[in-house]
Amino acid sequence: MIKSRTGGLVRSRPHSDVFASKQAGVSLVELMIVTAIVGIVAIGMSDLFVEMSLLQSKVEQGAAFTEVRNEITRTLKSPQGWAATVADVANGEMACLRTNTPCVSLIAGARQWYNLTLSRTPGAVVFDDDSATAGFNTRGVACNTFDAVVPDANCPLSYELDWSATCPNGADSCVGPNIEVRATAQYSVPAHIHRGFDPNKHSFIVSRGGSVRKNEEIRIANIENEAAGVNGGEDGVTAGSNCLNVWKRRRFNTVLSDPGGSVALLPPEEFTLASGVYNCQIRAPGYKVGGTFIRLRSTAGDAVNLRSSPSVATRWAGSTTAELVTSFTLANPTTFVVEQFCTSLPQNEPSFGSVQVQHSFGIPVPDEGGSFATTVYTTVNCIRVRCVTVGCE
Repeated sequence: MIKSRTGGLVRSRPHSDVFASKQAGVSLVELMIVTAIVGIVAIGMSDLFVEMSLLQSKVEQGAAFTEVRNEITRTLKSPQGWAATVADVANGEMACLRTNTPCVSLIAGARQWYNLTLSRTPGAVVFDDDSATAGFNTRGVACNTFDAVVPDANCPLSYELDWSATCPNGADSCVGPNIEVRATAQYSVPAHIHRGFDPNKHSFIVSRGGSVRKNEEIRIANIENEAAGVNGGEDGVTAGSNCLNVWKRRRFNTVLSDPGGSVALLPPEEFTLASGVYNCQIRAPGYKVGGTFIRLRSTAGDAVNLRSSPSVATRWAGSTTAELVTSFTLANPTTFVVEQFCTSLPQNEPSFGSVQVQHSFGIPVPDEGGSFATTVYTTVNCIRVRCVTVGCE
């Protein structure tokens, strides 16, 4: 008990009551703190849900682009799809591929790109770049309401599909060019959804030959018997002549390989190659001919005149083989001869061995049985990489 100022007694408050009052005050502060924390967490969770939604959208959009990209690539690389695409008159600039005429690659040094309508089979269009509204949704399903200015959430994705011709050696135009197809990813959605998604990662280029790949091996040769009296490729027209300071034709008499019917012999020296793109190795021997060259020259058809590097066969070295490794494109069937030039003859280098003029084109070599009947002289080995007519066989 406590004595009051008036002399009365006043009952003192228990310590427990005081502390109870203080405890109630602390609980209110804690409640306010908890409420604030919950609010902050709720805001954070809201942002997290937004980010998760954006992430899911990015994944869906990336998967859709990948699916469409795979379909475009499969169609471009499919012989059936490519043939249907080239044949489609909607691709007007591809008329050069359909008619085997020169395609324009460059104008004033600028590469030319053309819209492409891609077809899986005749009439079955995979993607039509001529349509400004062609697109696909986030599941990769085609739609036709794509708008680059006013986004349509139901058709937000698209590709700009173009093709261009590439000619050898940077030529402005050529027959049977290589083709590049450029697919540029297009993305049209509201800005807040676009955040963090890079459509450029889904752009790509596919290279496609303008003509059919073949890789046919073509081999022709001159195989002579020494007893025939026309050794090493003597042309048989001007008997006794030689390659001294003149171009002299080599002979061919045997087709060793021609699976596609791409070569025809025109005895005794000429042969005709079908149109196409060729990689060739041509070889011709020489004996005591000093410095010597060979060349591949067309006599009819496309103009071709290709010469080898020099080779040397002195009296000390004896034999040599001149070699020409080259590539060329023929828009038309073309007739060729292989010719040889030399600066000396066997009788000019008489130290040892044969001095016969005909041996300047290579001396006979016996086979394992000692026979000279199968000596191989001039050879032409080519790979017909592809033909230059769409759909050719």
